[in-house]
Amino acid sequence: MLARVRGVFVTSAVASLATLPFALFHFGRAAHYAVLSNLLTMPVVGLAVMPFAALSVVAMPFGLEAWPLTALSWSIGVMIAMGRSVATLPGAATASAALPLAALLLLTLGGLWLMLWRNRKRWLGLLPMLAAVIVALTARGPDLLVGGDAATVALRAADGRLYFVGAPKERFAGREWLRRDGDVRQVEDMPGIGKCDGLGCVVRTQAGLVVLSRRPDGLAEDCARAAILISAASAKCAGPRLVIDGGRAAHDQGTAIRFTPELKIETVRGWRGERPWVR
Repeated sequence: MLARVRGVFVTSAVASLATLPFALFHFGRAAHYAVLSNLLTMPVVGLAVMPFAALSVVAMPFGLEAWPLTALSWSIGVMIAMGRSVATLPGAATASAALPLAALLLLTLGGLWLMLWRNRKRWLGLLPMLAAVIVALTARGPDLLVGGDAATVALRAADGRLYFVGAPKERFAGREWLRRDGDVRQVEDMPGIGKCDGLGCVVRTQAGLVVLSRRPDGLAEDCARAAILISAASAKCAGPRLVIDGGRAAHDQGTAIRFTPELKIETVRGWRGERPWVR
């Protein structure tokens, strides 16, 4: 019995370590009690979930699947309840900034190298893993984020954290930005940044004046003074270094900007590509 428990423990620990980089990349969270959760739920899965699932498939041709499916539902409910109880324990998870893609690829390469080689060459896999750690620790998120509505805008302040320019309209996008930045603050509780009035908001940054224009009648003045202009209305400006109006924002579906000398711009559309299902 002890050997079986030890086997589940070791298997869960290895699986948790192997999937940790992908969890950090996709969800920005590290779960610390995954082994405990697996130890609690594996008996339920082995003794109830899987048997009732198999029995329901066998019973379906005879129209008798109702009771095994009901039992399967109960057993899955028990498994979910166990997982939730572990997730609510103190220190169950830690929020972290999303792992950069380069770091994820380096960790995957190093892990595969360690597993596939059987002699001393396998330890060379530690080199890309070490490089991945350096990439992750030195990575910095975008300086400016613009939502697909050209009205939800977040700016990275001097303290390294994101702040919204005015009240964000797409709260879901705002929550996702904070989550991927490893920020546990709630959108509703965050203070704004910049000076705002009825026409829009203005923030002075290292890239120049960032202007969020909220009304078309203020566009002429905003075009004249902005280095980066964001407007939900259509804007034809020659002065600013970058103009993101409603049409461009909707097409790009989200924009991330880094304040390099040339303004490094990445868009959701650019990552996805021109696919028929995202047009």
